[in-house]
Amino acid sequence: MTNVPAINTFIGRDSDVNQLWNILQTQASNMRKVAVLHGMGGIGKTQLAIHFARQHKDEFTAIFWVNGKDENILIRSLAAIAPRLRDRPIDVVTDMKNEEQLKQEAQEVLKWLSQEKNSNWLLIFDNIDQYAPGDNDVHGEGAYDIQKYFPSADHGSIIITTRLKRLAELATSSYLLQRLPLKKDSNFL
Repeated sequence: MTNVPAINTFIGRDSDVNQLWNILQTQASNMRKVAVLHGMGGIGKTQLAIHFARQHKDEFTAIFWVNGKDENILIRSLAAIAPRLRDRPIDVVTDMKNEEQLKQEAQEVLKWLSQEKNSNWLLIFDNIDQYAPGDNDVHGEGAYDIQKYFPSADHGSIIITTRLKRLAELATSSYLLQRLPLKKDSNFL
């Protein structure tokens, strides 16, 4: 019987993880670093970001994951971080808060990330597949400007996963995630 890796085992992409680390190294620069992972849906952008965060969790003082599927989900995702910053349990009644309360809590999180001595964090924006720079929704219903949700300070590290190549304009470094090459494995033939 062959040893088959567990489903949650991350294989391959070592060079991609190393490339991300070269971009986001906390000691490399005090300035903000933004890595944009773009490519086809299902290619592994989210899984790469998860694996990177797990592998480098000790290199950052905080790691936050936010869902950017649309602007409302992004705001809720940021707002859900606020209780953790106050050393409170995650607020399970987030759904019952009004839009203004959620926006205020999201802004609290961005302010916390912008604090001068708080520069060693990683913020992952996942699934930013709708983008409209500025306040114009020129690319379709639901598009928004992700830059509005960047912390105001010029420090920290950000990963953006997206299908949109044009988001590379926001990055200090971006790259197209390619398919993993298929290898013939005699154990599976």
